[in-house]
Amino acid sequence: MPSKAEFDVSRYFDKVVRGVSANWDDLARKLNFEENEIDGIEDKKPDVDSRCREMLKRWRNRKGKGKAATLQALKKALIKIGHQLTADSLEDLSDSSESSG
Repeated sequence: MPSKAEFDVSRYFDKVVRGVSANWDDLARKLNFEENEIDGIEDKKPDVDSRCREMLKRWRNRKGKGKAATLQALKKALIKIGHQLTADSLEDLSDSSESSG
């Protein structure tokens, strides 16, 4: 049962799409997507930005097997595909979210 404290990573999707959409399929692999899932997204969406966003939404909605869509998991995957700056920019959002009102 999800708690109210559970964090919704979708607030970071815009930054990830802007920074990584050209490499969305590499990110998908690091987030444990199968090749057939990646192919399905390619067939469904016309451009890399919408493919990246679709992949992130599917990742967020996954259940079970310790594959929770957490900020930590997303940042780790970004770093593995060489997008350290994008990963670092996600911290900025989480830091400012509580102080801005």
